[in-house]
Amino acid sequence: MCMINRIKQEIKSLNMSVSAVEKALGFGNGIISKWNKQSPSCDNIIKLADYLNCSVEYLLTGKESSHSELTEDEQQLMDIYRELTDCNKSRLSERGLSLIEQQKSADNE
Repeated sequence: MCMINRIKQEIKSLNMSVSAVEKALGFGNGIISKWNKQSPSCDNIIKLADYLNCSVEYLLTGKESSHSELTEDEQQLMDIYRELTDCNKSRLSERGLSLIEQQKSADNE
C-alpha cells in the first residue's frame, strides 16, 4: 500500500474526510493528494502523523518499528500530553524533570 492510501485509510478510520483533516491542520486544500506527485515536507508529515496518532514511519513505509510500542500507561501519558497547550507541555516537562531529581535524591539517601 502506498503512503497516500495509508493516509486515507487512517483518516477514514477517524470518520473524517481528507479535506477536513487538511483544514484542521492548516494545510492547503488538496495538499495531501498532491503528495502522490511530490513529497510532503517533514513538518507536514509530522503534523499529520501526530494528528492521526500514528508514527511517521508507519505513514511513510507502512511499518512500525518495534521500539516505538508503548505500554498502556505510556500511551495514556502521550494522549494527555498531546491534549496540552505548548505552555502546559513545557510545565509538564519541567515537573517531570523535577520528579526525576527528587527520585534520584531519595535513591541516594
